Order: sequence, then structure tokens, then C-alpha cells
Amino acid sequence: MVTRLVVNADDGGLALSTDDAILRCAEAGLVRAVTVVANGPTAETFVPRAVAAGLDVGLHLNFTAGVSLTGVPVLDKYEYWRRAVAGEIDPVALHAEMLAQWERLASFGVAMTHLDGHNHVHVWPGVLGEIGNNCYVRRPLGREPGPAALPACFVDWAGRLPGFHVDRFAGYAFADEPCATSLLRSVVDARDADGDAVELMVHPGVREGSPFVRSSARAREVECLCDPIVVSQLEDRGVEITSFSELGCTSP
Repeated sequence: MVTRLVVNADDGGLALSTDDAILRCAEAGLVRAVTVVANGPTAETFVPRAVAAGLDVGLHLNFTAGVSLTGVPVLDKYEYWRRAVAGEIDPVALHAEMLAQWERLASFGVAMTHLDGHNHVHVWPGVLGEIGNNCYVRRPLGREPGPAALPACFVDWAGRLPGFHVDRFAGYAFADEPCATSLLRSVVDARDADGDAVELMVHPGVREGSPFVRSSARAREVECLCDPIVVSQLEDRGVEITSFSELGCTSP
């Protein structure tokens, strides 16, 4: 039984410290994909570095940080989720912002393989449109319990996402407790007996911002993801490190 594992780092383009940490993990061989915040302050310089490092590049759709490209409101994640649940968002305007972010990344000369969302905003109904049919789209549902702050409708919305999907998803437990034990347990617990493809969401690198991104846990993620013993232990458990492009999908 072989499980194919895509380790996908979020938050590329948000800070130089995060970008450098992601590339360090890529050099170590475990991180093979990254999602980039197109309206992030370092996105334009980071994308060529990510491509040169051999990483798959995708869009980390963002409505909750920085400045939007089309003028849609940028709000605190809790307020935006409250509005989404209450039906108080404009999916047409958010779809236009998503297209602008997608096109900005494409303008840096990269063929994107995948898409997900900062604070999972990509699951909101009506936001992705047809672009979601042409790439891997994160379906952030797994056997691990998700963040308690997510509303009950999250599971239903995520289950209806368009596009290609990796069989299994993991990463919540590793984010809470980044160490070799939790990484291995997350991957092994996520897979089925027949062997599947698993996406592991990671957030390496400390930066200014929320308590989550300022936490020393983000530095511990880097150390774990760069540990050659972890790669060896995954291989011993029948896990093959791969990428979205090797799974067979690249956007047109």
C-alpha cells in the first residue's frame, strides 16, 4: 500500500520570513507545493523563487488581510464568516476579486495547479466559479476535528466544492502540535486501507500578525518539515512524497 502525500504550505507572499521558511522546507524535500496570497506584499518576488525551487504554485484566496485588488471589503475573519453564514456577502463581487487574484498570480508567469483559501474563504458558495473546475481545490474536511470557530454549514459548503480533490485532508492537528509524532499520526490516520492521496496543510515560518502566525509553533513546523528523519519515517510507512502536478492537474 502506497499513500501519496502532498505537503502544501499556506501563506506564501505574506512576509519574507514566511517565504524563506517555505523555501527552506522545500529544499529539505518535504514541502512540494505552496499557495500564494496574490495581494500579499512579497507575492511578486516570491513566485519566481518558488518556481525556481520546483514548487507547485497555487492561489491562497484572501479576503481577510491586506488590501483587495478590486475594492471588495477586507474584514476580520470572524466578521466575514458571520456575514457569509447570514447571507450578507456578495458572491459576484467576491468572485471578481478571486479572478483578479488568480490573474495577478498568472501574470508572474506561473501555471497554477491548485487553490485554497486564507481562513478557508474559498468554501463560500458562488465564489470560485469555473476556475474551480480546472485545478485542485482544497476540501478541508478530514478525520481530525476542524477549528471550533467554523460554523456548522462549513462541512456542507466544503463538501460541495468544485474541481479536483485530493482523497484525504489533514493538518489541523499538526498546526496545533507541530512535531514529528503529530505529522506522522495525521498522515497515517488520514489515509484509507487502500492507499490514497493525502494533502497535509502546513504553515511554516513566524511573522507579525495574529497569535497563530506569531507563535513559536510556526518555527517548530519548520524544524519538523526539515528533519530528514521525518522523511525516512514517512517512507517506512509507505508514504510517497509527491505534488499536485504529479497527481495530474495543471490549470490551462
